[in-house]
Amino acid sequence: MRVAFTSHPNPSHLVGVLSAARVARLAGHEVAVVSGPSVADHVEQAGFTALPVASLMSMEEMVAARAAAGGAVAPTARPGPPPAGGPPGRRAHPFITPRTSRQAADIVDALRAWGPDCVLRDSTELGGYVAAEVVDVPCGTVDIAPLSPCAQPGALEELNRLRAEFDLPAVHDPWHSVRPFRIGLVPEIFYPEELRWSGAHHYRPSSLDVRADRELAVDLSEHPGDRPLVLASLGMNAPRFDPRAATVLNAVIEALGELPVTGVVAIGSDYDPDQWEGARAANVHLRSFVPQRALLRFCDLFITHAGFNGVREAFSEGVPMIALPLFGDHPASAARLASLGVAVELDVASVSAAAVRTAVSTVLGDPGYRGRAQDMRCRMDALPPLERMADDLLAFVTSSGRPARVGPSIVSRRVREGLS
Repeated sequence: MRVAFTSHPNPSHLVGVLSAARVARLAGHEVAVVSGPSVADHVEQAGFTALPVASLMSMEEMVAARAAAGGAVAPTARPGPPPAGGPPGRRAHPFITPRTSRQAADIVDALRAWGPDCVLRDSTELGGYVAAEVVDVPCGTVDIAPLSPCAQPGALEELNRLRAEFDLPAVHDPWHSVRPFRIGLVPEIFYPEELRWSGAHHYRPSSLDVRADRELAVDLSEHPGDRPLVLASLGMNAPRFDPRAATVLNAVIEALGELPVTGVVAIGSDYDPDQWEGARAANVHLRSFVPQRALLRFCDLFITHAGFNGVREAFSEGVPMIALPLFGDHPASAARLASLGVAVELDVASVSAAAVRTAVSTVLGDPGYRGRAQDMRCRMDALPPLERMADDLLAFVTSSGRPARVGPSIVSRRVREGLS
């Protein structure tokens, strides 16, 4: 079977997509990845056929294009008063932009040239969803943004306008793009009741993903054993184009500096810690980048923007959180984390060092947060391995009427041999 994956060309999106692609390849399927030219080399180095589509732009390319058009505030490492609102407003549907139609048309061309039997798309990438239907192949989703506001007022209308551009019939389900075959990467309990359905499958991280041992980017050899370790990060994207990021990080650094903890704060890969113009503290290590998953293993608390990769990594390590949501699916994820009792949610619009300090003290002082985070880790461990996805995908494609062009699944054999 030929499986085409589509993804926005951002590292945080490709993590889950390439993990699923490795599983499909191990099962004997031929795999291609449709994404932007900026990640084509990365895709090919990972061993997959790259189908570059110029209209799929990386975050850096979009920021540069917006800045060139005079429509963006340049990223800054200087904290200041929190600007009102977030990044420039989008349409009602979180994943439909002025570029989506062009992307869908370009992906149609790529798929027709390659001839897949099915498409698996990054859940934020709607071009692949439209293109799969145009070329008449089944489409599933690697759900890298589970709680995105796809059902908010006006979103369904925008989805149908996009579909109409390609002569596709209107749909009545705002979750139509996700519902047929959803690859969930966290336990089902993270999804509210209304987002749980029979077409969804949930898996734990793949054992096929070889994680090279990496330095922690901070020396913890003298970390006092009686002091909690707190990691703070707003991810890869927010510090680059959300002008509130520096103010949020400044409040976090100031708060941690007033507490008996050891802090590690990732200020963003584009910034040199020596150029940071905000607060500093002797017990807080500033870094441009940290290998987050590796460091979380040692942490007592994670301060995060509630981006999905960070959330699922914290779940995997059983680490409670403080959520400072910025945009996109962050607010819904932060609210869900708070309702599950694994995080305290703070309002970025009114963030202050005092509020962060209180939240840190609350989470570290109440063992219930750690206990519930450990329960999430147990739930993650109890999920079937992502390797099982290959058999589920084959069953999905077969049930859709597509001929199965692959022999017995390698994964099935491995599972029978007890390697799951």
